[in-house]
Amino acid sequence: AINMTAFAGFLNELAPGLITPAVDGRFDFDPATGQMTVVQPAISGRTLNIEQTLARLEDGVFTAENRIVPMAFDYTLPRFHNQITAAELGIFELVAESTTYYNGSSANRRHNIAVGASRLNGVIIAPGEEFSFNYYIGEISAENGFVEGLVIFGGRTVNGLGGGICQVSTTMFRAAFTGGFAITERNSHGYRVGYYELGGAPPGLDAAIWQPERDFKFQNNTPYHILIEAEVQPANNALQIRIYSTQHWQTQLEDPIVRDIVPAPAAGYEANSDLRPGEVVQVDYAADGADVTIYRNVYDMQGNLVVEDYAYTHYVPWQAIYQVAPGDSRLGS
Repeated sequence: AINMTAFAGFLNELAPGLITPAVDGRFDFDPATGQMTVVQPAISGRTLNIEQTLARLEDGVFTAENRIVPMAFDYTLPRFHNQITAAELGIFELVAESTTYYNGSSANRRHNIAVGASRLNGVIIAPGEEFSFNYYIGEISAENGFVEGLVIFGGRTVNGLGGGICQVSTTMFRAAFTGGFAITERNSHGYRVGYYELGGAPPGLDAAIWQPERDFKFQNNTPYHILIEAEVQPANNALQIRIYSTQHWQTQLEDPIVRDIVPAPAAGYEANSDLRPGEVVQVDYAADGADVTIYRNVYDMQGNLVVEDYAYTHYVPWQAIYQVAPGDSRLGS
C-alpha cells in the first residue's frame, strides 16, 4: 500500500518551489493599423494541484509500465496574453509623449539609458493601476545589465551603478505629467542637471530615483489601459517615451515660475595623484540654485477643468569641482 499521507506531505513541501507566476506580455502598438504586436511573449502561471497529483499517483503507480506518474498543475492566464487586442484594452491612439536628450553622455551612461528603456518598453498599465518605475526597472545591479556611471550621492557627483537611469525616469515623468495622469511619487534631483534641459526643456521637470528609497510612480486615472513604448534613438542622442490609450485628458502646462535664484559657489579644487602637473579634470559642474514651480491644468474632453496641480522643485546651488595634481597652487593651504 502507498502511504498517501506521506506523499501529501512531500508534495506540500515541493509545491512552493514549483509555482511559476503568470507574466504579462509586452507589446508594440502601430497607430496606422491600430494593432498590437507581441515584443515579449506572455507566460502562463502554474501551481501544483496536490489533490489531482495524489489521485494520479494512486491510480497509476501500479499500472504505469514505466512507473512514472506525471504531476498535475493548474494553469492561469496572464492579464495580457499573446492574443489580446488593442481594441479590447481601449488602446487606439497616442495620448502623451516625451523626448529627452543625452548629448555628451559617456558610453556607460548611454548603455544604462538603453537598458532602462528596454525594461519599460511594451508595459501595459490597467485602469486604476499604479505604475512603479523601480518595479519595472528591477534591481539596478551588474547582474541585471547595468554598468557604472555618474550618480548624485552624498552631496557629490560620483561613479555608481546605473548612472543615467534618471534620464529614463525623467522622461517617463514628463510623459505621464503632460498626459494628465495622477503623479503619486516624484522626487527631484538635488541640483539642476544639464542633460534634462537640453532641447529647450524647462527646469523643474526631472524625476530622480534611488533604490529602494526613491521611486517614480503615477496612477492610470482613466477608464482605459495604457501602453508604454520607450525607444532610444542613438542618431539623435534621444530617448522617447510614448503612451498609447484613448484620449481622456487634455493638459495645459504653464511656464515655469523660477524664484529664489542662488548663484553657484566659486569652483573648488581637489588633488588627484593620478594627474600630472598642469592636468585638470572637471568632475562636477556649476549650477545655480532655484525654486521652480510648474502649474498643470487637466481638462476632460468636454473642456471642464478637472485637476489643477503643480510640480515643485527645490534646487540647491552646486559647485564646480576640478581635480588637479598634488601640489597645484589652486589647492590652497
